[in-house]
Amino acid sequence: MVIATFLFLPLTAGLADANNGDVSDSGVIPNEGTLVPAPPVSEQHATLPVEQQNGGCSETNTGGQICISTSQGGESSQPSRAAAAAATDVPCDAEKVKWIYSRSKSCGIFKMTMTERDTKGEPLGTAELEAKAEMSLSASRLQWNSHLTVSYVKTTGKLTTPTVNVKLTAGCTKSCTAISPSPWFGSQSILPGGTLQGDVTYQVASPNKNDNIRANYEAYITQPGTLPTDPNASWGDPGNIRCDNEVSANPGCVYTVVKPLVVLPISQYHDAALTYLFQQKTQVEKWGEPGWEMHREADERIAESHRTYTCRTAAEGAVSTPELFVYMSSTIPDDSCDEYPFAATKEGGSAPGQCNDVYFTTDSNGGFHFHQANPTKPLSADAPCTRGHVKSSDNTNAGLDLGRQVQSLRILPGESYQLYIEQ
Repeated sequence: MVIATFLFLPLTAGLADANNGDVSDSGVIPNEGTLVPAPPVSEQHATLPVEQQNGGCSETNTGGQICISTSQGGESSQPSRAAAAAATDVPCDAEKVKWIYSRSKSCGIFKMTMTERDTKGEPLGTAELEAKAEMSLSASRLQWNSHLTVSYVKTTGKLTTPTVNVKLTAGCTKSCTAISPSPWFGSQSILPGGTLQGDVTYQVASPNKNDNIRANYEAYITQPGTLPTDPNASWGDPGNIRCDNEVSANPGCVYTVVKPLVVLPISQYHDAALTYLFQQKTQVEKWGEPGWEMHREADERIAESHRTYTCRTAAEGAVSTPELFVYMSSTIPDDSCDEYPFAATKEGGSAPGQCNDVYFTTDSNGGFHFHQANPTKPLSADAPCTRGHVKSSDNTNAGLDLGRQVQSLRILPGESYQLYIEQ
């Protein structure tokens, strides 16, 4: 694969499993078989529990108290791939107190209960509120927004008044500042069933890839006539944000809790994508799948040496050897050698004689089939690499898309990433 070089910098998830029913238990691969791609995905998600939860009390003008308790718990999960049919925004589940992340977005739910107590400390009633923070980072700027919503869910008992005043401020750590920290002006009144919403803006003065930036929020919740203790509820976004200027001409930021997931569709890149899928679904070394992540090689000179070494090519008609990749130009117009793992990875540069050499056909029903391409080298399930006979345009276009996703996902030199091949 030829990886695009952008600007001045060299560049070198429920998941339905594709399978190959033609691979035997012994690991021997026949000289042809079938590949079944997985359904489309949109992005990779991960969840973390809510952190930094606090509550507090404020005295009322009648000698009672307004106390705020906050929701506890939440859950963590390993990164999982989201179905493409889902909305492009990170989904928030109001029934669960947690943060959910993609590489560039997050959504968090935080629940609060206001309890009004009389002069003897006995509860009179409660008001339940829910705060939601939806953040969208920028892959090309050091400034981004978070949309904040507070919803008044319901009351219980007999509150002196159902009206609640809410003030909300946002902040962030390390080199980050909230340049517009309040989503609305001052303290605003809200009644049951109502909502308050607005945006806050964050900015990082200078990128630093080692900066584990986190956002945090403070709420001031009172009834009319109470004396607020500031703040009486607070919580934090546990997802670390990394901002850097090492991937493209523009600095940008991502959540590091989610591993980068590069997606290349067969519908766009044809035999190039099938080459990568073949390695993942027939080999012991399933490069790009979970547990077999690849690591970006940003030095174009090293990537080119990988490419030249692995793709030792010869014109059609040359005598085949295990090392030579002999073009099949009469049957594959503009044939090229597409190597996998990519040359622009730390895992690239495999010895050419170790790679499986394959070409692909598509049947009348749209099924994908692989075939042994080198008569001197039977296909093996233990091969660390694959060399596919791929049209040069598909090879180049897949490399261009990989380069674009390196930038949009902000994959740093040496950082690991996964590859997903979809229909």
